Amino acid sequence: LLDALGKQLEKTDIQYGYSVVEAKSTGQGTAMIGTEDGQEIVCKAVVGCDGIGAKVCGLPKPRFSGYSAVRGVAEFSRGIPFEANTVRQIFGRGVRAGMYPLSRTSVYWFVCFNSEADWINRGADLGGYVKDLTSSWQHNISDVIEATKPESMIAAPISDRWLAPFNQVGVGNVTCCGDALHLMTPNLGQGGCCAIEDSIILANRISSYSETQMSEAFRDFEKVRLQRCFP
Repeated sequence: LLDALGKQLEKTDIQYGYSVVEAKSTGQGTAMIGTEDGQEIVCKAVVGCDGIGAKVCGLPKPRFSGYSAVRGVAEFSRGIPFEANTVRQIFGRGVRAGMYPLSRTSVYWFVCFNSEADWINRGADLGGYVKDLTSSWQHNISDVIEATKPESMIAAPISDRWLAPFNQVGVGNVTCCGDALHLMTPNLGQGGCCAIEDSIILANRISSYSETQMSEAFRDFEKVRLQRCFP
């Protein structure tokens, strides 16, 4: 996706390797980005897409939802040893698992479970932990866990950021979108979809205002998106 987008721009339009620590409006119809190495870069506008750890709009910290998740991709070199065209979700008491075939030989899976917020820092054996949680379950969940290399597993506390009833998050020529704007728990199945919607609505609002009305375009965008994501 990045390559496809990049081909539509001049090489000088994209700059990598900057760690942004803040973004703010200059009050003069522009915005300023502050980088970790002390640079201050003035630009026409800033749209923060910095996800769960968003810094651009100075939003509240994410709220731990009460559970964590381990996710991985299992590889079966001889083919998936069970029905490969079926999506599975298995519900238990305080534990939930899902499996989604990606190809004839690989399966994405997750196990989420009630936990303390700092569970991820306790150094647990990820595969062993979730295998124990689901040891009495059927539907091949143990098979996919066993077929996943440790380096192909990730774990994270699940969080969200509930912004309602606010209708503004940015200031001046600064706004944000995606998880930075509406961080959601994955069980909603809406995070990626809402981020795609963001891009369409943002482009629509920018094109509907003049270049000197970027702040108005951003506030209009935020109002629409917050009403959509936090009804």
